[in-house]
Amino acid sequence: MSGAWAINTKIISRLLVSLSALALLVTACGTNATPIPATIPPTLTLTPRSTVLPTPSGTILPPALGSADRPFQIVLVPPKDSIATGTSLATFLSTTTSKTFNIVLEKTDGDVLNALCGAQPTIAWVDGWTLLSTLAQNCGYVTARIRNGGQTGIRADIVISPSAAISGVTAFKNRVFCRINALDETSWILPVIAMRAGGFNPSELKSIQDYPDTKAMLQVVALNGCVSAIPSGTLSGIRLDPPFSDATRVVAKLVTTPELPYGGLVMSSNIPSDIAAQVTDAFLKNPDQLKDLVTADEIIAANSSDFSDTITAFGSNLKALGQQ
Repeated sequence: MSGAWAINTKIISRLLVSLSALALLVTACGTNATPIPATIPPTLTLTPRSTVLPTPSGTILPPALGSADRPFQIVLVPPKDSIATGTSLATFLSTTTSKTFNIVLEKTDGDVLNALCGAQPTIAWVDGWTLLSTLAQNCGYVTARIRNGGQTGIRADIVISPSAAISGVTAFKNRVFCRINALDETSWILPVIAMRAGGFNPSELKSIQDYPDTKAMLQVVALNGCVSAIPSGTLSGIRLDPPFSDATRVVAKLVTTPELPYGGLVMSSNIPSDIAAQVTDAFLKNPDQLKDLVTADEIIAANSSDFSDTITAFGSNLKALGQQ
């Protein structure tokens, strides 16, 4: 056992001597050697990038607005005697804008208003009441308006006999009002708005009498038998029967009502502005495309702010028209 230990001791001693010599050799040759870094550089890895996931099975994207599968709709109520279908107008607009349009011919202005206030992007030619109602309900905006006979709308002059000694509509209490009928805009509907705006409720009139025409009404007004209303600016052109001749001598204008626009082009709130501009420009430059669909001598540019004063003047009457 002691002999084996002695042999192992000699081997270990020789091994230590060899290691010491190797260390000296490395030290002697190490002046130009590359030093061992104190830390090991991190292993480079690839930068992760986002990956576009595939469209889930069964998901269908909606057709583009203005495409054949999702056309813009143009809604209007054509003149009663019109036989136009709107097909040529749709073709014209599609060629001009590179979009698809569907012309919808409605029977009532209420249907047009519902379309403008609905979810589907809608372009509409409307009458004056629908234009004002659309703006009042914030359902759309105006880009053009109709002009007929050099005028953009109609007004009514409320007239009285000079002998009536009336200075305002509040003095109409217990007076008789002469009109054509309950649906006539100048002899009744516009005067109702003016009376309400002036602080008078038409229900306080003594009575309401219908006449076949303006001349018949003014014959009674001249005798101080009633108060009435006629198209604004027309009094001087009316000739009465004897003993009267010149109506301006026996009938006086008391007040002029707000203007009711003839109508215009309205875009629903969800129509893109670029499409609105293209369509409006097409109509302004080519009004003949509206033949037999819209009654207008001229189409002129407009915007919603042009009707701000009218909306204010009409006020809540927009919801109460023709109820008397």
